[in-house]
Amino acid sequence: MANRLRKTWQTLKGFGTEIFRADSAGLFQFGESNLVDTPRKTGGTPVLPQPGTIVKAQVAERWMNQVTRGLTPEAVDDYLTTAISGDTLNQFALFEEMEEKWPELRLALYKHKLKAGRRNPRIVPPDHPQNPALAKEKADFANYVFAAMRNWHRTAFNLLDAVGKGISGAEIDWQPREVVGPGRSGHRAAVVIAEMPWVNYRHWSWWWDKPELQLFPDLRNRGLHIDVPDRKFVIFHHLSKSGHPARAAMLRPLAWYFLIYLYTMKDWSTLAETFGVDIAHAFCNKDATQEQRNAILLHLSRLAARAGVFDEGTVVNLQRAASGSSFPQEALVKYCSEKALECLLGATLGTQAGIRGARSLGLVQQDETEELVDWTALLFAGTMTATALRWLMDFNFADPTDNPVMELPGASRRDIAALANVVNTLVNLGLRVPESWAHAQFDIPQSGETTERLLTPSQNSSPDAPGNPLNGSAHREELILADLVTRLGPPKEANPAARVGTIHEPSEAAK
Repeated sequence: MANRLRKTWQTLKGFGTEIFRADSAGLFQFGESNLVDTPRKTGGTPVLPQPGTIVKAQVAERWMNQVTRGLTPEAVDDYLTTAISGDTLNQFALFEEMEEKWPELRLALYKHKLKAGRRNPRIVPPDHPQNPALAKEKADFANYVFAAMRNWHRTAFNLLDAVGKGISGAEIDWQPREVVGPGRSGHRAAVVIAEMPWVNYRHWSWWWDKPELQLFPDLRNRGLHIDVPDRKFVIFHHLSKSGHPARAAMLRPLAWYFLIYLYTMKDWSTLAETFGVDIAHAFCNKDATQEQRNAILLHLSRLAARAGVFDEGTVVNLQRAASGSSFPQEALVKYCSEKALECLLGATLGTQAGIRGARSLGLVQQDETEELVDWTALLFAGTMTATALRWLMDFNFADPTDNPVMELPGASRRDIAALANVVNTLVNLGLRVPESWAHAQFDIPQSGETTERLLTPSQNSSPDAPGNPLNGSAHREELILADLVTRLGPPKEANPAARVGTIHEPSEAAK
């Protein structure tokens, strides 16, 4: 059956190619496109990439069907089921409208992406490198390239769109340039990343007979799709569950809450429109003329937003939808919004109210949010290490070993002053603490020296000094050591390759 369908498709494609030939002015094309630069196929060895981008800016990127207009449970189920079969266009359109029409969801996604995207990346040599000098040279070169890249934080924020939609992609614009050689010895030719523009979600989908993700370069022709070119696109898959990426989107379970949210907001607005305005009515004699009724109605309309005139003896019954100080629609809206916040940010103060105290509520919320964001940052850093960083090293270094890794360290709530006192006390007691470990813990840039040094005790500090917190208290020593272990864990071995600092924005001359 599959072979028969494939042969039929090839026949139709050939027939359509003969009838609908590509032209530069045509709106729809069949089988080929004038917007697509076909990438060169790469073999086993890396091939110098072509400068520029494959995906061109298109008007069709802003075309979007209003899939939530008249949304029904059957339509939501159809969008989610069709995405499993490979066509993710309607599911992505649904997610886009969910962010537009659900303010609480949009804010939760924005906070999650902002907490991860605003972290300063740190590119460091790998642990235990085979060649420490080469590892440091690669890390320094990668830091230079990423510091000179245009709009890095914008790229990171757009790639983190995968938190809600499951996948997000960006295209690498490789450019040949002259860079400073090792040890500031002249210049050498290199391939760098000029920028990584985000690729609209409409360009990504799966095809019915291909398990790999497909790229649709020309949105005017959904029949034209190609395999994702090697060393050209960075695709970030956010893992909120195991399974196919089309089903791993965080917004899939929230689509049903969005359906309830839409209907509830509509009913709530109707209720407010009906019972939230002043109503005035009057009874007049049945023999009153139409002119008299219009005059009465005119006066009533000046007193209230809605007015009516009835015949004498008419009974008007007004039955409200709910009684009490709150509306059921308000409870439903808050419930759906709380579920969205829990899904994207963890426990919130509103969802955990009444269980713990106010201070513990804030700590629980911050801890759970940090855990979710840390996982997102870990996945994002791993994706960049395995794709853009590795490809950058392949194009510029012959040795494939000792490639650098990217880290996205987060700001912790720990007391830095207390930690510094503990480390100072342990160093004074004789603990050998490498300087690279201290630089990494306190996020202090290093001077660039390749030799590893140890922290030395202070000259006016000793274990018997009056100001030493360990003096005369064995129990306090156990507490401080236990606190150090719980906060930091055991210190790693000294790394001969010095850690490099965070990525700083390049100067105007570098740009």
